[in-house]
Amino acid sequence: MSGERQYYLERFTPQILIASAFGPLLIPGMGVRLDQFVLYGILPISIGLFCVGRRSLISKNIPLSILFIFVFITIWALIVTVGGLPDHTVPSYRTAMDEFAAFENYFHTVALIIVLGVAADINNGPKNDVLLDRVGTLLILFMCLNAFIAISTIFFGPFPLARYFIPGFAGAGNTPFEVIADQGRFTGIFDVPSVAGAAYSITLFTWAYLTRKSKKDRFRNYLAGGILIVGGTLTISKIFIFGGIPLLFVYWFLPGRVSSRITLKLFVVLISAIISVVLLAELWVGLSVIDDLFTTGGDYTPQSLFIHFIQTRYSFGDGGFMGGIFAYIWDISPVQGLGFAYLAVADSAYLLYFMEGGMVSLLLYVVFIGMIIYLGLEEWLWGYEVGRFLTILGGFLLVAGVGAPIMTMPRVGVIFWTLLILCLAIRAELHSPGTQDSTPGRRIKNVGQQRAVNRNPA
Repeated sequence: MSGERQYYLERFTPQILIASAFGPLLIPGMGVRLDQFVLYGILPISIGLFCVGRRSLISKNIPLSILFIFVFITIWALIVTVGGLPDHTVPSYRTAMDEFAAFENYFHTVALIIVLGVAADINNGPKNDVLLDRVGTLLILFMCLNAFIAISTIFFGPFPLARYFIPGFAGAGNTPFEVIADQGRFTGIFDVPSVAGAAYSITLFTWAYLTRKSKKDRFRNYLAGGILIVGGTLTISKIFIFGGIPLLFVYWFLPGRVSSRITLKLFVVLISAIISVVLLAELWVGLSVIDDLFTTGGDYTPQSLFIHFIQTRYSFGDGGFMGGIFAYIWDISPVQGLGFAYLAVADSAYLLYFMEGGMVSLLLYVVFIGMIIYLGLEEWLWGYEVGRFLTILGGFLLVAGVGAPIMTMPRVGVIFWTLLILCLAIRAELHSPGTQDSTPGRRIKNVGQQRAVNRNPA
């Protein structure tokens, strides 16, 4: 019976969390989401199982190190916040609720690592690569549905049930969600374009991972990819346009696809996507916003627009707060930062960690990204597709962090950590003494067999 319970824990926890990430607000006035309710409901069970000795993924060195990094970052920022602001610091308008919300963002990450790490028992249940396939398929289905919701906004206006998904939405036309919709930036159930753009980007990487290792060229697979690209484009998110799309093409054209042919089905989907964009262009007011990103005119050229983007995120001169947020914190409190929610918004992962935890938190965050990319490259060199996928996820985290704190974003954090923990679980299986790939000689042999399959697909 115990083994059966472990089987269900491993099999269904990631899928339940992914589904809950697309769930409604349970308490709209406070912004409490379904994924928070589910996660914190499972957390005590996971901690209990870990304490009684369940052999889980976070008992391994790498996942345990990642957990330690984010536990330390959370405790460090909490200590800084409780300690108060240094003398001669500009007062912060943060409230106790702001501080609690910022703390919850950090603790949410820690809880996800614990719950998913305990659920991913590499000694029981289905193989983690099969589980990643199922979770990835579920994610693609939900994001395609979100894309249809966004497309319908072009014709029928904002999503009628948005009040159950978007905090503060009341249908009065003055919320940020409605303002960006008037600009032609359609996000579906996500409240801001950056969150939606990050979700579409991660889902497209997952789509590419599943498609690259599939021996069958299914029309529905390519159709799903086309829908995701259209949905991501409608967000007009810089994270998607300048991060997700370029990395998608880099990933897709890397050597190692099981089927490397450019099939008629793929060609048909690409042509259909282009035709769809052309037809929607007449109705979509957001097309001019995208055009401004790539053409010279108005106040900025494409090159100066990029510089302005960096300036608005980090406020290096350009009339930013106190002559620059980053520069101000560097002068006042560079080591420990200024605690949770010193400013209401920090549209950058690097600025967020530096502002709230100083160089201590920022360096640990960079170490984490470097660790993910290194682990991915290691498996990539052995010829495993999960290594390429892990490297792309780490690369996206590195690039997209300039524009948004991916891991602390609502809904997106659940998606990212579910995929990442499953990738680490697959890697742990490959290195487990009980698997046939555990010894270097056998791994080299298996890599050779895999490459032979890549050259001669069935």
